[in-house]
Amino acid sequence: MKIAARGASLTSVRPTSLAGVGFGRIFSDRMFAMEYSPCLGWHDARIQPLQEISLHPACCVFHYGAEVFEGLKAYRRADGDISLFRVIDNGKRLASSCERMSLPVLDPQDFVEAVNSFVRAQTDWVPGEPGTSLYLRPFVICTDTQLGVHGITNAAFYIIASPVGSYYPNGLAPVRIAIERDDVRAVRGGTGYAKCGGNYAAAARATVRAEKAGYDQVLWLDGVERRYIEEVGAMNVMFKIGDRIVTPGLTGSILPGITRSTCITLLREMGYEVEERQLEQFSNRGYDVLDKIRALDPSVNLSISIGIGRGAKTLREAQDMAVQALDMAQGRGGDQAAEMTPDGFTFYGGVSHGVEKRSKVRSRIVADQLVKLIKEADHVVIMGHRMSDLDAIGAAEGVLRICKICDVPAVIAVRRDATLAGSLIDALVKAGQEDDFIDPKGALPIISKKTLCIVVDTYQTGLVESKEILEKCGKIAVIDHHRKGVGYIEDAALVCHEPYSSSASELVTELLQYVGTRDDKPNRVEAEGLLSGIMLDTRDFTLHTGVRTFEAAAALRRYGAETERVRQLFDVTMVEYNTKAALVEAAQMYKSCAISVSGEVAPEARVAVAQAANDLLTIQGVDASFVAVQVGGGVNISARSLGAVNVQVIMESLGGGGHQTMAAAQLKHITPEAARARIQTAIDQYRAAQKKSVPDTETKK
Repeated sequence: MKIAARGASLTSVRPTSLAGVGFGRIFSDRMFAMEYSPCLGWHDARIQPLQEISLHPACCVFHYGAEVFEGLKAYRRADGDISLFRVIDNGKRLASSCERMSLPVLDPQDFVEAVNSFVRAQTDWVPGEPGTSLYLRPFVICTDTQLGVHGITNAAFYIIASPVGSYYPNGLAPVRIAIERDDVRAVRGGTGYAKCGGNYAAAARATVRAEKAGYDQVLWLDGVERRYIEEVGAMNVMFKIGDRIVTPGLTGSILPGITRSTCITLLREMGYEVEERQLEQFSNRGYDVLDKIRALDPSVNLSISIGIGRGAKTLREAQDMAVQALDMAQGRGGDQAAEMTPDGFTFYGGVSHGVEKRSKVRSRIVADQLVKLIKEADHVVIMGHRMSDLDAIGAAEGVLRICKICDVPAVIAVRRDATLAGSLIDALVKAGQEDDFIDPKGALPIISKKTLCIVVDTYQTGLVESKEILEKCGKIAVIDHHRKGVGYIEDAALVCHEPYSSSASELVTELLQYVGTRDDKPNRVEAEGLLSGIMLDTRDFTLHTGVRTFEAAAALRRYGAETERVRQLFDVTMVEYNTKAALVEAAQMYKSCAISVSGEVAPEARVAVAQAANDLLTIQGVDASFVAVQVGGGVNISARSLGAVNVQVIMESLGGGGHQTMAAAQLKHITPEAARARIQTAIDQYRAAQKKSVPDTETKK
């Protein structure tokens, strides 16, 4: 190929320094050009002054994207000579791109000759500063002048050059990558392996979104299943997994990077095993490693908890997020994955039974810490969750006893007109303990920065009896047994969170045994209140019980609790009984779950909702129950199970929470029948996840 030199240099001036110049903004004073026609083939190769390209408005490159390009660099070595990197491979890739786009194919050897000749003519433009180079942009365009999709007959090939520093403003520092879940860059059978402008145009919107969010690049997933990692916008991607290097395979939708190929060759020469295959995102697979571990051997109690931090701006921030996520996964009972992003938590798994992991040593330490916090306070305000039940009030009264032992003034903040534990409060009042209780608004004047707030039977800020109390108190302690979820109370001075415990009352009973002397114990009514909380959450010791549960019950019996009197706390009025019966009668079966929906119930009969959910579990073939009743313009759902179904996971999908056998949710602006449909959808999703976690016993035989 003969290459002519034409014209004089334009007024482009090489910059004395590339500091602040950026990438691809300044161009050298010359360009390479040649044309293609059916008669002459590639012809008229020349190096000419950098100039505008004149094209007809109907040119096919404008209307149909008929173009391809390459990108490579010329480097000035320490000895002053200039080097190019694997130019022939760029030529081969350009030829492949031309073939895919039906453009005239340029012979790779002619490509190399053109690049070498052009660089020799532009040696003065090759910078020598560290981290700099002369970026070369060869490209081929269709020059046919016609509208309509036709075979390409005429084309042009050009090379322009730009002295550049680093592509990224921060140099070779780690880049921040956003995972794209909506837009698609390329699919198999498309033009993903070709270096053409259409691929970059398809990526533009996601790239802009990522940049606005503070990211440098976009990580693309496959365009069909959205589960396989493919590449990053300006680079290929590799992972070190154990002793192997794994990179996405070239399936036709990934640009075959020349640096990628070089790295694979060098790594193999260094002794590394390099595997090219499809790489799935764990999150897009629902972290199915949890299912695989559970399926290893059903007779062995295996579990794993995973914490993932994603979307952080720094590696340290990502590590902190991963630690928080792991704490969250374990706080929810383990055997699941928690993924934390700047937008919050996402949970995977959690469909198996939890395993008790508490120790009495930890209980003693927590008791000592709680006593220390109480003695440092001027007052203690104790509260549970809204619509407090026997467990919340029983646990609160037990904590109040600890405060009395420490000789620190304390009260229980509760709205007596909005509680499900009225029978217990009445019994305590009758026993002369009316001063133990105060309305939440009445508690506010006694609170100072030295006041300690102890929250029992909930961990969620949005569920406490009074957010005002929470915000006004100087310190907070939390005692709860519910499996952890979003919205938890942050910056607590003490957290006693045991998802393996049956109830908050069980936790408080255990703490009481490490406080004060033998004589400093709860009285009979307080002990019965604590026992009622345990019996409520275990359904009379039939669910969610462990050795520690019975040990706590035995201790309360020693304190004077009588089960006969405790049973009286569960007695219902005729209104409550009739309401419960109507809710049970209205239930319908759906995939081994009983679902009952209803309009509003009388305020004095709201306890019947939970009781109906409990009674439905006594029906043969019912694994879980869901009772939904209208409250104003929304619907409240009470969910129960016998352990085979984790109702916490189902309720969380509806914006609620709880623990494995007892959970709830509140849906706003919805009818009861619409709520039924949402419950059924949530059950479908849970059953599908549960099915994945069950080992295939037939396969193992």
